Amino acid sequence: MPTLTTLVNFDSSGNGAWLPRAGLLTDASGNLFGVTGGGGPNNSGTILEIANTGTFANPVYASAATTLAVFDGTNGSNLLFGSLIVDGDGNLFGAAANGGANGIGTVYELAKTPTGYASTPTVLTSFSGPDGSFPYGGLVADAAGNLIGTTNQGGTFLSGSSGNLGHGVVYEIAKTPTGYASTPTVLLDFDGPGGYGAYPDDTLIADSAGDLFGTASDSGIGTGTIFEIPKTPSGYGTATVLVAFNGADGFNPANGLVADTNGNLFGSTLNGGANGHGVVYELAKTPSG
Repeated sequence: MPTLTTLVNFDSSGNGAWLPRAGLLTDASGNLFGVTGGGGPNNSGTILEIANTGTFANPVYASAATTLAVFDGTNGSNLLFGSLIVDGDGNLFGAAANGGANGIGTVYELAKTPTGYASTPTVLTSFSGPDGSFPYGGLVADAAGNLIGTTNQGGTFLSGSSGNLGHGVVYEIAKTPTGYASTPTVLLDFDGPGGYGAYPDDTLIADSAGDLFGTASDSGIGTGTIFEIPKTPSGYGTATVLVAFNGADGFNPANGLVADTNGNLFGSTLNGGANGHGVVYELAKTPSG
């Protein structure tokens, strides 16, 4: 059987302590980037790089990770789920589930510099509640460079004043000539039972036309939903519920989606199915949708 090689052992201090649950990002040189849920000097998480000193085809990885940035709460904390993304200039972007001005999450940028990376993340957005709270999922970027993601809670369907009891949103942070908009635009406000669903946990995907697809893990017409937000010439249109799970075909689609070259969507649910322990499902692409 193949043998695993340990690249990094987390040390609970400089390089992050616990729950590195998000996936890794590879840049054009084959360097690996990741985030940790906690740890670092402020116990709020870190951004790490494992340098590739070989080639992309034949990588040779450094024996220790480099801590590129540490979080301190004000710029975010609890980088649990969402992987980093990178733009054409090498800048890194991600979402922190907590921290920021209101304690309910941020979207941040770590700028690429001529000598490496900025030592401190720049907060692009601190969520306020009506525009979302607790961004568990990662980001996607559209063709114009706009950043799009989900929050697990928040939105206008709030049931409390703390900003953490809504059903979640899909948000967009617009790319501008000078950087990024400081306030997110809500593309979809999840409304709970009988509607779009609630509590999206994972990262959206986009097809070749720019249409967005994702899952809401609970409280749809059934027990979670798959939804689509169509791309339009002026932005994004009204969302459509493609599937409302009913238990027998799955329950709690808390994981994200992948698509094949024909546009068929695939995912998994935490529960439901014939044995109650979850399913792997396919949602077929047809000539009409």
